Amino acid sequence: MHFKITDKMADIISESPSILQIMSRFGMKLGFGDSTVEQVCGSQGVDGPTFISVVNFVSEGGSAPVSDEECGSLSVPTLLFFLKQAHIYFLDFSLPNIKQRLSAAIGCYDHEISRLIMKFFEDYTRHVKQHMMYEECEVFPFVEALINGVREQRFRIASFSKKHSQVSDTLHELKDLIIKYFPARESSNLINLALYDIMQCEKELESHCKIEDYIFVPAVMKLENPDCKIPPVLEKDGDGKDFAEAEEKDENDQDQTLSIREKDILAEVARGYTNKEIADRLYISIHTVITHRRNIARKLKIHSVAGLTIYAVANNLITIKEIGEFV
Repeated sequence: MHFKITDKMADIISESPSILQIMSRFGMKLGFGDSTVEQVCGSQGVDGPTFISVVNFVSEGGSAPVSDEECGSLSVPTLLFFLKQAHIYFLDFSLPNIKQRLSAAIGCYDHEISRLIMKFFEDYTRHVKQHMMYEECEVFPFVEALINGVREQRFRIASFSKKHSQVSDTLHELKDLIIKYFPARESSNLINLALYDIMQCEKELESHCKIEDYIFVPAVMKLENPDCKIPPVLEKDGDGKDFAEAEEKDENDQDQTLSIREKDILAEVARGYTNKEIADRLYISIHTVITHRRNIARKLKIHSVAGLTIYAVANNLITIKEIGEFV
């Protein structure tokens, strides 16, 4: 649905419960009776057009950037506040909550896969924190300076946009690895609840990154140069390629089974060796190693070393004793 600023706030929450999360990140409170979106935003000090733009973007799947005309009506300070609150939610609530549930679910299993899954999530959490701290320390101060009329010469929001990655992709890998390889001996409500939380967090992180790419970045570009036309944003997959190209490759690659050489290289990756070391150990070129690693990632749909390690152990390509951290 496409919501309007004249709709009643209670009605749009009933239609799309995910709006509750959006409200909390704008610092908005419940208890507004039958007031409209415009009235609630006005009484709580939130820019109405910015709020409804984010609401519609999320409710409609976040598949396209805001229009050039809509971009001009957005409040960058309001967006900045929203993103900072989102960071607090992920780092202080969502990810710690998943860790607690995941730890409780796998704590009773003295199994190598369980330990690898926990390490995967802990490493991932550190990666998300680094990702968000970069924004807090570099991107957000730059935008705050722009809001105050100070133009930094050393930084442009376009450079952030080019390097911005989808931190939800690795969480998607973890979800699939748990589903396929978690060594459950019986049905467990605990692991299923942890999986549900992981899936929900994955969706929320994906939406968060898209809001940054499709709403925040264009709005800051307008702040940098009010006369600029916002370029269309091409949606990327985890490898930085557009989805159409990735899907075409998957269709053309009918055999998803790893070759003997690919299994050898995967085992070396899981043991912690670099591309150069793998090339030396297997007497092949670095270019050949890189090509095989790309094929492995495409076939398995696993791009992280941690994920490949879990796959290698689960499929008996190596033992956990061959992994440095667990020796």
